[in-house]
Amino acid sequence: MPSLSSFVFVPRCVPWDPFKEYLKKIREHFAGHRLLVFEANPGNVQRYSPDIAVIRYHGQKFLAEEMHSQLRDKVDWKNCVALVVPLSNHDGCGFEQLLRFAQGTGLPPAFAMAPDLSLRLLSGGASKNGVLTSSPARAHVSACFRNQDGTVALVGWIADGGVDPADLTVLRGSNSSPIPATVFRYPHPDLFSSCDNPGIAIFTSRKVASDTLRVRDAARNEYKLSLNSGLIDPVLALDEFVKAFNRCRGRRRLSPKEALLIDELFFRVFEGLSSQANNAVSIAEELHYGTPPQAPRVSIVIPFFKAHELIRHQFADFARDDFIKQQDLILVYDAVEDEEDNPDRFKVHMHRVFELYHVPARVLVTNRNCGFSMACNLGASTARAPYLLLLNSDVFPKSKNWLQTLISDFEGDPAVGIVGARLLYPDESLQHAYFSWQHEVLRKNLVMITHPYKGMIPSLVPCKGAVEVDGVTGACMMFRTAEYRSLGMLDTGFIRGDFEDSEICLRFRASGKKIVSDNRVELYHLEGASWAMCSSDLRESLLCINAIRHQKRWGSLIDRIINAEPEEASHDLPKSYC
Repeated sequence: MPSLSSFVFVPRCVPWDPFKEYLKKIREHFAGHRLLVFEANPGNVQRYSPDIAVIRYHGQKFLAEEMHSQLRDKVDWKNCVALVVPLSNHDGCGFEQLLRFAQGTGLPPAFAMAPDLSLRLLSGGASKNGVLTSSPARAHVSACFRNQDGTVALVGWIADGGVDPADLTVLRGSNSSPIPATVFRYPHPDLFSSCDNPGIAIFTSRKVASDTLRVRDAARNEYKLSLNSGLIDPVLALDEFVKAFNRCRGRRRLSPKEALLIDELFFRVFEGLSSQANNAVSIAEELHYGTPPQAPRVSIVIPFFKAHELIRHQFADFARDDFIKQQDLILVYDAVEDEEDNPDRFKVHMHRVFELYHVPARVLVTNRNCGFSMACNLGASTARAPYLLLLNSDVFPKSKNWLQTLISDFEGDPAVGIVGARLLYPDESLQHAYFSWQHEVLRKNLVMITHPYKGMIPSLVPCKGAVEVDGVTGACMMFRTAEYRSLGMLDTGFIRGDFEDSEICLRFRASGKKIVSDNRVELYHLEGASWAMCSSDLRESLLCINAIRHQKRWGSLIDRIINAEPEEASHDLPKSYC
């Protein structure tokens, strides 16, 4: 390690692309001093410019004790002017470990750099080696959302010791008059704070034209919250609001009235941010492989995120079926923002797949990551055939003529709206024949999807032939293209998946259409291999958030189905679909 007369120490604890922006800003804050980076990914060592010194960290994640051990005798902390901890937009204990590490060094002042590139002092003196440090930040906005009516929602924290919301007043900009607002306080584990509830969520009920809000406590202490400093990217902002929602909802002694209010206010933000994110998605590029079929009967839409090898295996199956090769195959590539996977790499892979199997296909490349339902809808918007099949990239036909059989279910009955198939695990046990719903006590009695007979030997399953069912999975789901478009396509308001297939099945049922599962058609489904999943904790949180949204919209119809009560067709559509 070269001798560094004065340096800023930075552990790289965020993905590479955001970290490049962090480094740029750190250089501005600490001009004239070298940067020393602690790098955990060996593949990134060569990516740093020569003016940055790099020490390799050996381990799966940063741990304070291991960091101190590996840096012993390698770093002269007397020459370190500052230690900067970049903050990610994800939950976890990593930030706590980095704070322990910063405290353990004892010498340089420690800073945290937020995702919006603002810098706040965590510990240390007022100045060191000519570097001026500011006083600790007293308030921070993590994410902000402006509704169409001009009202504002924000989440963040204030360093006020966790004052009760009833003792706080919200003021608009420099105006001294209070503005009506609902305030929640909650724990904020990513924040190094001694108080119990530094987190704050504010929802104004009147229009806010200014760029700031002020929060005043009973002692007339004020905290300024900039509405321009919060995350503006709707996807990143959504993550922050989801985390705040979970922390608000997870508080003890929460009354039913409080829980209902939290749901109502946060869900309005979820809907708005989801809509903003979806409106920003478009087809950036359309690739063609082979000659398009002249008169396809089915447009097969296959959304995928990474999963390159699955496509190769799927196309190997398609190549053995002449009927499939005559259909309109549409792949929707949804991995454009992943540093390990990019369109250029995919194009090389797809070109090789076509050279091997000669199955004609179109590929739609999105301008940004968009999720399962939006990817399906983008593909469906370009469909050329009278029938539309949504098919996961981890679904593989067991035999030929399966697609013709699904078509025949529509031709035999004009009342059929959606057709699904029997899906098997690779060991031939049943994964899906159809789904229904049940209230789960361990999840606060929320309605969850259940798959009867899952895991059973198929011969023991009583479902035979084409039967009318409650619902079928989106892994293999067929429609008449015109009906799919006219009834609104998949609902894109669910956060990162869950319930889209249930929602559209209920929507078709409410319009008087039948849902059919054809057990004569068997396909293999790897279940989950086609779509990248988030962490298990966040996944469970999003599942419950989506379940609440699903139940608010369709709870009454689901209960009638569960209790085998008569349904009133055409009268259960939510207003947003009328």
